[in-house]
Amino acid sequence: MTWQVVRTVVGLWLVSRLALALVSLVGGALLRPVVPQMNGAPPTAETPFALTAVLSRWMFWDASWYLHIARYGYIRPASAALFPLLPLLERGILLLSGGGDPHVLQALALVLANLLCLAALLMLALLALDLSGSVAVATLTAALLITSPFGFFLSAPYTEALFVALTCGVFLALRRQRILVAVICVALACITRPTGVVLLLVLVVALAQRVTWRKSAWRARLLASLRILALVTAASLPLLAWLLVLRAHYGTPLPWMDAQRRDFGHQGLWPWATVALIAHQVRLTAGSAFASTRLFLDIVPAVATLLLSAVALRRGAWPQRIYLTGALVLMFSAPVVGTQFPDALISTGRYALTLVPLWLWLGRWAAGRPQLTQGLVLLGAMLQAILVTVVLTGGWLV
Repeated sequence: MTWQVVRTVVGLWLVSRLALALVSLVGGALLRPVVPQMNGAPPTAETPFALTAVLSRWMFWDASWYLHIARYGYIRPASAALFPLLPLLERGILLLSGGGDPHVLQALALVLANLLCLAALLMLALLALDLSGSVAVATLTAALLITSPFGFFLSAPYTEALFVALTCGVFLALRRQRILVAVICVALACITRPTGVVLLLVLVVALAQRVTWRKSAWRARLLASLRILALVTAASLPLLAWLLVLRAHYGTPLPWMDAQRRDFGHQGLWPWATVALIAHQVRLTAGSAFASTRLFLDIVPAVATLLLSAVALRRGAWPQRIYLTGALVLMFSAPVVGTQFPDALISTGRYALTLVPLWLWLGRWAAGRPQLTQGLVLLGAMLQAILVTVVLTGGWLV
């Protein structure tokens, strides 16, 4: 069954690469900037169509930040807001390529991103297979993720694909009693995205569940506690090391939080305060079609994520419930405040890609509803094509 799932997921990945390539090339050819002609003639393209121009469009928003860190390090204070594992991997391919041409680095970063996308899909499908024992559930879980409206972020030089692969690695390793592998995956996840800290708590709970606390002698309980402490400490060492390096470099106690607040507008609020802020922003943007649409693209995924998570939290093992709960709390506790655009829940559609337990539940649910699932996959792919076109033509989706 495992090889059947792998073959199906690889085929799905290849087809989705072809679809994204076609959307990118068509968008690059038809939606280029144009120069109007004063004599009434049809407008002409500002520059000839070039593959490098299409490639550069995939380096949007955070992707360009990660590439900058990969090339120059954390030289800008705002760079401290971004975690180091993806830039380290990009730095590795930069060294292998010999550096120099920025277009070569962009191409290699995009290749790396797509390989990480494949890794994320395979790990998610294998985890779903391990949990359900069903090839159909495993492949549907991967299909729903990659065809979701914001699934193209898994193919961009962002951290979502890498984090999904590591998160699935944690849950799969814990199920198979491979504690060292789980610790390594947690350690890497902690220097990939802020949500990685939730996996530290998952590791603690999963390790504690393996100890019969009531029936063990006090020495056995003490040794078990020390073992858990040692493993969690080992998993947190890369994160602590990175924070200490940033502190020494920038001279402030918490440069990551400073950069998030100062340069990206993220403020710590209670989730209910975030809801009140969103309600205020909905009223504020009622007269602007552009601002309302932008807000809509973040509010709808947020509401859908909350509703589906309420169902998913009733199922699954405790480590998965803890991860999903912690990730949701972080998502709604750091809204964007005080920027030029009223949009507190920026990137919720992208963040939802990393909610692995949610996608696992969706895969199980979809397996019994084939016709509805076909419609959802088709609708998701159509919406994704539209959103990719928006992004690649300079639109606002981060």
